[in-house]
Amino acid sequence: MDAAERERLIELINNPLPGSKIAEAKDYGVDLTLLVESLELTPAERLRALDRAQEFLEELRRPKERWPVNSFEHLLTILTDSKVEFVLVGGVAMYVHGLRYLTADLDVCYERSGANIERLVRAMVPYHPRLRGAPADLPFRFDVATVTHGLNFSLSTDLGALDLFGEVIGLGAFEDVLSVSEPREVFGRTMKFLSLDALIKSKVAAGRPKDLLAVRELRALREMKRK
Repeated sequence: MDAAERERLIELINNPLPGSKIAEAKDYGVDLTLLVESLELTPAERLRALDRAQEFLEELRRPKERWPVNSFEHLLTILTDSKVEFVLVGGVAMYVHGLRYLTADLDVCYERSGANIERLVRAMVPYHPRLRGAPADLPFRFDVATVTHGLNFSLSTDLGALDLFGEVIGLGAFEDVLSVSEPREVFGRTMKFLSLDALIKSKVAAGRPKDLLAVRELRALREMKRK
């Protein structure tokens, strides 16, 4: 972003059109200047900033069980280099677009063919995936049979939290999610992320308070990018 573009965005924020999504988010108390700061970063820089932020939050919550630095970068590069077919959804995808939406887990929608499930399992088994929040004595084996007979999994791994979705509410199965994704160059690799429009649709469909709050920011961000 050059100086002229930054000045234009600041002007939009300071003097939004009445009834615009920017005005709506601002009236709600959203600090849209954070979006401008984020838009000045590359997608990789945004994700590394998110890694630093989530590591700090995790340290406050569980100082003896910290995740490694750059867990998002490690997870994403491992999945990509292992040829796993997936689309980034949720908080990390929003962060890549420019939102300062803190999240501690990586949400991906994965393609459910036998070959892709095998690649996914092979990529993640070395990092000891286990069910997040489940009793320690609950039997669980992350293998092809488990993933094939399941759909969505909330996992803890040695690299952090990973949520696997066979489908996304409001969008559908992987093929539908893929159709509303867009490629981004991150960490020297091409990855697919939900578009802003698709993120908004999925968050509206989810309907939780935190999702609807994110929708205000997503709509404001979309408006800022279009003007």
